[in-house]
Amino acid sequence: MKFDINKASAQLLASSAVIDDIDDAVRAIQDTCFIETGDVAGVFFSGVEWSELNERQRLRMLLAYVDYEQLCSERA
Repeated sequence: MKFDINKASAQLLASSAVIDDIDDAVRAIQDTCFIETGDVAGVFFSGVEWSELNERQRLRMLLAYVDYEQLCSERA
């Protein structure tokens, strides 16, 4: 299947933002949106100290990440 940004609901992103392990948080989004590799996430979240972010900051990052995935998928 191809990446589907429409699957990235507000509820999905909010539930991912409360997950303390960044890999698990992002994997939930990737699985739901049919993202096949973690390449873009690896670049996007490189150097991010997820455990130091509060829920609101995490949610903003996840929103930006999904937008970045969309941008990268359009260029592929």
